[in-house]
Amino acid sequence: MASQASANDQVNPAHVYLLNGKPVSGWSLTLGDAANWSVPVNNQQGQSEGKKVLATQVDFNEQHKALSLSWDGRKKEYGSVGIFGAPIDLAAYKDAASLVLDIRVDRKPDKAVSIGMDCGYPCQGKLNIQRMLQKAPAKQWFSLPIPLNCIKGDNFDLSKINAPLTLGTDGRLEISILNVRLEKLQEGEESCKE
Repeated sequence: MASQASANDQVNPAHVYLLNGKPVSGWSLTLGDAANWSVPVNNQQGQSEGKKVLATQVDFNEQHKALSLSWDGRKKEYGSVGIFGAPIDLAAYKDAASLVLDIRVDRKPDKAVSIGMDCGYPCQGKLNIQRMLQKAPAKQWFSLPIPLNCIKGDNFDLSKINAPLTLGTDGRLEISILNVRLEKLQEGEESCKE
């Protein structure tokens, strides 16, 4: 995984959205389900109003905490987590960067899991990552890159991203997230690998 920055104010909020389990300056973390799509997460703690999604704090190492997210599979509705803020322009990075999550899969998904970005409701782009998460090493930290050109949707517009990460499922899932950031694509990785 990429080296850790020592302070929230030393990172560029146009390229780093979650650091050590907390949103960087200018971004906020919300949970949602059919009862309310925007319940704030404070101090890495929160639950969506309909109780589909739970956020708690988990240890990454002695110095850092990560964000643990759990989707209740007994609730058959869709639940999501999102990082929201003022719109940013990521259009120049469409074929040059990936959205990278440093994550640990604690319980693999049993249904489709969408990762995406919002560009002002109803504008959004998504990608199903259920297979990626099912193939991931169990209970081990790893970096998951999602090339921006894989995130697609009707009228999806990377020039006005107000949520650089949305993640949701109507099934069961437990993951922990340490960091979310934009990173240059690896050499030769120019197109979407779905």
